[in-house]
Parts: sequence; structure tokens; C-alpha cells
Amino acid sequence: MAAALDAAAQGPPLQSLAAGLAAYLDHVQAEPMGWRALLQARTGELAEVAAALDEHSRSLVLAGLGVSDPSPALLMALNGWAALERDVCLTWLERPQVARTVVEELLMTMFLTALQATARHDEQTREVLARVMGSE
Repeated sequence: MAAALDAAAQGPPLQSLAAGLAAYLDHVQAEPMGWRALLQARTGELAEVAAALDEHSRSLVLAGLGVSDPSPALLMALNGWAALERDVCLTWLERPQVARTVVEELLMTMFLTALQATARHDEQTREVLARVMGSE
């Protein structure tokens, strides 16, 4: 999974995020039982694996956004979105009649919305958002 995310982390930020999200959803879709266990893990080895994957994903997103030292507000937005992403994936696994394209679009829109809301209160996020939107 980490290798698939690394491979996707190329190009402009939104393109990279979309590719990373697609790689993530590929794995969720291919191994729904395993991902459900991983996404729901709170303790033990699976929780450690989930935390390591979250940290790896966050570092890739930050690198894609051109941020080495995120502000607390930007970090909150990214962590909140990651939690939302996990919940959306769990719901999707329970209700697979929702088309994957809808899941991808919702998650991308929610990512941008989180940045937009945070940018109203945080200079670093305003700069990141301007770069991201300028690279479309």
C-alpha cells in the first residue's frame, strides 16, 4: 500500500492526491475484510499498522502541498480529513452500492473544503490553497 501511495505522489498536488486516493481505494476495494479490520483497529498490531499508514499518507500529502512544518490549523484539517476518509471508506464497504466515482469525488471535494475552511483562519493554509488551486 505504501509503495502504491509513493508511486501516486507525482505531479501537481490535486493530481497527486487524486492518484493517491485512487490507489488507496483500490486496496480497500480489493481487500474489504482486511481493510475493515485495519480501519476499525483501536489497539494492538493492526492499530500500529494503521497509524504508520496514516503517518506515511500525511507525510506524502504534506510533501505534495509543499509543506515541511505544518501549522497546527493545517495539521488539524489534514487529520480531520484523514479520519473522515476512513469513515467514508467504512461506510462504503458497508454500502457498496455507492459508486466508487462518487466516493472519490466526495473525498476530493471534502479535502478542498477542509482547506478552504481552514484558510479563513490560517495564513499557511491560505498559501497552500493558493498553490493547490493555481496548479489545477
